Amino acid sequence: MSLTITNEETCRLARELASLTGVSPEKAITAELRSAIEREQAIEAKIREMSRAGSGFEEIEAVIKRPMTQRDIDHWMYDENGLPY
Repeated sequence: MSLTITNEETCRLARELASLTGVSPEKAITAELRSAIEREQAIEAKIREMSRAGSGFEEIEAVIKRPMTQRDIDHWMYDENGLPY
């Protein structure tokens, strides 16, 4: 699969990150995407852990350090098959 980025700001940011990290823009983007995915997976795991412990939305928001989105709430209330916990 190929990905073409036409947004000028995105291209500029990729070049800037590449310059700062000393890698190609592709490698810089890949590393940042991998890091973002790992952060999101860690948040989802923490939400699941806290939901099993009976924590409320406020406690979960404090842990993830941002307001909960509908996606967070869905993960908190439903398993990977869409069934309620």
